[in-house]
Amino acid sequence: MTFDRQLAIYCAKAIEELYAQDISPNLVSRATDTQVLVEKIADGRFAVIFPGTASLMDWLTDARIHKTRWAVGRVHIGFASAYESIAAGLLEIIPPHSSLVIAGHSLGGALATLCAARLADDFTITNVVTFGSPRVGNGAFVGDYNRILAARTWRIVNAHDPIPHVPWVLGTYRHVDTQVYLNQQHGLQIDEPLRVHLAEATATWGMISAQPEKALLLAEPHHIQNYRRNLENLTL
Repeated sequence: MTFDRQLAIYCAKAIEELYAQDISPNLVSRATDTQVLVEKIADGRFAVIFPGTASLMDWLTDARIHKTRWAVGRVHIGFASAYESIAAGLLEIIPPHSSLVIAGHSLGGALATLCAARLADDFTITNVVTFGSPRVGNGAFVGDYNRILAARTWRIVNAHDPIPHVPWVLGTYRHVDTQVYLNQQHGLQIDEPLRVHLAEATATWGMISAQPEKALLLAEPHHIQNYRRNLENLTL
C-alpha cells in the first residue's frame, strides 16, 4: 500500500487536538484513564484515535512490562489492560460493518495496534497509523498481526525518538510491520534496515547513560507536533 501522507497528517492533527483539549474523546475509562475518539470521516468510514501518555495513570500503564495472553501470543499487560477497559464501550460506539482508520501516538500507538488486532475480524481496517509506538507483544503476536495487517499498517517513527526502542527487544518484545522511518533529511524509509535501527538505539541510550541531564532533549522527537511537522516537511 502506498504511504498516504495526508491521512497520516490528519491523524497527527487529531491527536494534537486531543492533547490540547480542543476536541474531547467520546470514550474514557475511569479505571485506566484510557481515552479514545471515534470520528466519522465519510459515510460508513470512521477514525478511531488514541492519544498517548498524559497522566500518572498512563505512566503506570506503561510501566507494567510483564506480558499476558492475547488471542495469539502474548502482549504487554499494561497495554492490554488499558485496551480492555474501553473495548466493550468502543463496540457500542462504532456502527456495525464500518470501515476503520485506527491511529494512536505513544501509548496510544500500542492501543491502536491492539485495537486493530482485535477488530480485524469484525470490521474492515483500511489503515493503522501509529506515531512513536513502543513494542506491543512477542513474536507470535507480531507474526499473527503482520499476516493480517502489515500491508495496511504505517508505524511511523521519528529519527531519535527513544520510545519505539522500548520495551527492550531482549525481553522478547517485537515491533509490528510496516515501519515508516522519518529521517533527519526530510525523507522517509519504508522498512528501515535493522542496522540503522540498532545504531540509533545504541546512540540514544548511550547518550542517556553518559549524560542523564540530556534525557529531556530526547523527548522532543517523540512529541506529536514534531511528527506532524516532519510529515508536512517531507520531500517525496
